Amino acid sequence: MKNADGLYVIERYDFKGVDLELADLVKPSIPNPYPEIVATVNAEEIMGEELLVKEISLELGRRDIADVGEILKEQLLADSDSTDPLNSLIDYSLMKQAVERLGLLPSQEEAIEYTRQMEQTFLHSAGVAGLEGAVELLRLQGFPAEDWAANDELVERYSETLGLLALRQQECSPSPTPTPLAFFVDFGLDCAAFLTAERENAEIEYFVVWAK
Repeated sequence: MKNADGLYVIERYDFKGVDLELADLVKPSIPNPYPEIVATVNAEEIMGEELLVKEISLELGRRDIADVGEILKEQLLADSDSTDPLNSLIDYSLMKQAVERLGLLPSQEEAIEYTRQMEQTFLHSAGVAGLEGAVELLRLQGFPAEDWAANDELVERYSETLGLLALRQQECSPSPTPTPLAFFVDFGLDCAAFLTAERENAEIEYFVVWAK
């Protein structure tokens, strides 16, 4: 249903009685109730499926799921402090765009080397207590068994991660210790002043509003 301003009025997803697994963070097994596009940030689209995955992430953080693993559980719990998943996604888009605008992306060689380091961290962590959930999530995402640096998509992802870490160091607080979960960190949590300024200069269009 749309309101007088032509925006979709949507309810926050009701997860009562819904079984969730780590696989739902990669490919949700529940129907997507959101429109195809929920917002744009400087013409960059945020999709309804992204919002659903964010909602699932928040819900998993609230639940006591034994097989998530302590490290992933801590990250999901930190994300669950966010009161608005859509605004969290918008802030993340603003951060990524700022990385490119400020020229903070690493060189290809740096990104490849970082990808190699993350693979070694993953291999070392595979049997470490508390990291089971993180390792399982990476496997669900289709990470290769070896030679991550030969995968262009992974190198690009870790290039983005390094750029976001550099942005935190330059504009916000010190970067977190890199882990295989580095690209899941909510980089907006410690950058409130920076994001306020970014929002003032951005063209943000909402296509949905939360029902009260």
